[in-house]
Amino acid sequence: MADETLIDKEIKDFGKELLEPFEPSSVKGASYDIRVGARVRSVSQEPDGAARFQWIALDMPGAPGSIPIPPGSTCIVESMEKVHMPRHIKGRLALRAFHARRLIFFPGGVIDPGYDGFLYLPVANMGDVSVELKYGEALVSAEFVKLNKEAIPYQPSKVPEEEQPTVFDRERLSREVQQQGKVIREMLKRLDSSETIMSATQMILNMVVLAAVAAGAIAAVIVLFPKLSFPWNAVALSAGAALGVTAITLLRKVIFRPRQK
Repeated sequence: MADETLIDKEIKDFGKELLEPFEPSSVKGASYDIRVGARVRSVSQEPDGAARFQWIALDMPGAPGSIPIPPGSTCIVESMEKVHMPRHIKGRLALRAFHARRLIFFPGGVIDPGYDGFLYLPVANMGDVSVELKYGEALVSAEFVKLNKEAIPYQPSKVPEEEQPTVFDRERLSREVQQQGKVIREMLKRLDSSETIMSATQMILNMVVLAAVAAGAIAAVIVLFPKLSFPWNAVALSAGAALGVTAITLLRKVIFRPRQK
């Protein structure tokens, strides 16, 4: 028996067991819209080069209720819904088209069978203008798939609640840039060598083409004038070969003009 994706009626039937709080209006044809929750974790860079992580509450009294994401910035959104996945159901996550049109990026994800807790959704602003995420708005779509057998229980990874600020290693970055420069210079040398090889190859091809044209002209003279005797047959053969070579040379000059630098 193949795995089955839950449709709207089945999501509504199982919804209160899968999601807390469950919002019936978030149910679509075969998915459920996961909403922006109470907290967003922002990432910013301080003047000293350190990366700072900070949880920002959106639902507290006096909170703005939304958070701007500047261009090129990333944040981690906590879902409003807490999911309770049985061992025979898994979830797939995808960004809603509305946010994709705003150039928000979400890498997608999977909710493992047996997972119990909030979802933490990394999103990035790939556009040139700041965009806002509002508390309670739909962010990603969750598709629930019923498995034909139970999976092993979910094993949560042990991640500290708050990571220590990290400082960018500027010396290491400088070394990597220099290494990349060496690689690029080596590639340019290889390209120059390739152009030299191509020039020699083109010369050989030209010689082959000229020889083929000369042979064709000689064959044409033999076919057209089979009864010519010496020395007129030799003269005709030489003239035919010269005429063929001259014609192909003029044709190449007209068609294959050298590129202007």
